[in-house]
Amino acid sequence: MDKRAKEVNKLLSKIQNGNVNALEELHSKYGVLLLKMAKRYLVDKSLAEDVLSELFLNIYINKAKSFNNKFNGLNWLFKITQNIAFSMNKKHNLVLVEDVNKIITLIDVLFYQDNLIDDVDLQIALEKLSPYENKLLYLKYWEGLTIREIAIKIGKPRSTTQVDIKKILKRLENFLEKH
Repeated sequence: MDKRAKEVNKLLSKIQNGNVNALEELHSKYGVLLLKMAKRYLVDKSLAEDVLSELFLNIYINKAKSFNNKFNGLNWLFKITQNIAFSMNKKHNLVLVEDVNKIITLIDVLFYQDNLIDDVDLQIALEKLSPYENKLLYLKYWEGLTIREIAIKIGKPRSTTQVDIKKILKRLENFLEKH
């Protein structure tokens, strides 16, 4: 777990213990990043601040009770932000259309998190992947989809999708071992 994720985990633990200052610190340090993430999933970008408000209100009211400190707190916040954004789209009858010319890849997400990639070899390895391979890793590790869900989303058989992901991971592993 990286330094920022550990920091978020500490803040969430403090919030669970009722520390309101930790909530303010979480907002001041990560609010802009979460706002950017909300905009990425919203059809109407003007709703992003509403998503952020709902996120922090939920964290405050529930004292982050559903957060398990063994997991990455930053990813937990991203996933909640995404869910609230999707709900906001639905509430306002807005449809998010996936632009096939603008495929979000795993490396895009990692760079989007203010250049969290510190390992240059990993960065190079991810850049060597095709858009399709990056899309599979994005769906698996960022969206958290199951193999079955990924297969449905990309329109391929489950077995093919599973084999493709294993091959990609093996290629990354081999590349990283060499470097």
